[in-house]
Amino acid sequence: MVNTFIIAIAVFAVSSTFIGVMQGLWLAGLYLGVAFLVIGLLTMSSSPFRKQFYRRNMTDPEWERTHSKREKDFFDHYYFPLRGIIGGIGLIFLFWLTHQQLLLEIVDWLRRSVLGLYS
Repeated sequence: MVNTFIIAIAVFAVSSTFIGVMQGLWLAGLYLGVAFLVIGLLTMSSSPFRKQFYRRNMTDPEWERTHSKREKDFFDHYYFPLRGIIGGIGLIFLFWLTHQQLLLEIVDWLRRSVLGLYS
């Protein structure tokens, strides 16, 4: 009896740890998608932020030396912001796609509880 109880506790601990880690990774992906979306929108809409972001965080001497000013401006204005926005939307969509049933159940529960309070 005690052995069965110890095995049950061990199985519960391992499975709940695995599920917690997996959900933590999914949430990290969701937050990363939101961060990509925000940074992409900021770099696309704000020239001072874009210059600050690129010049402080992407100071590669080789890249600076090999590309012309026109290519740098093109990269600053179009390349990264669009990639960040698309990447963010992709990560958010992937989270929504894999958690669709859970999210729909939460929305349905909220709708029923709000309608139940006011009817």
